[in-house]
Amino acid sequence: LFKPNFGAALHILKVEIGGDVQSTDGTEASHMHHIWDENYERGYEWWLMKEAKKRNPDIKLYGLPWGFPGWVGQGTQSPR
Repeated sequence: LFKPNFGAALHILKVEIGGDVQSTDGTEASHMHHIWDENYERGYEWWLMKEAKKRNPDIKLYGLPWGFPGWVGQGTQSPR
């Protein structure tokens, strides 16, 4: 998918930034369930980004938040 000049040769990858809201099937887990709990090995998005970068170091990566952990924004799912 990501190798330049081969197959789809994708040059942009958008991935979900998990927020623990579980709003759809297959949502990505948050990398920080709590303010003190930082773990970038949860879920599959980090693995996918690393694999895409291996195949195409120039690929552009974008993160899309669907929700936020409860500790962000005074306990709401959408901080303002």
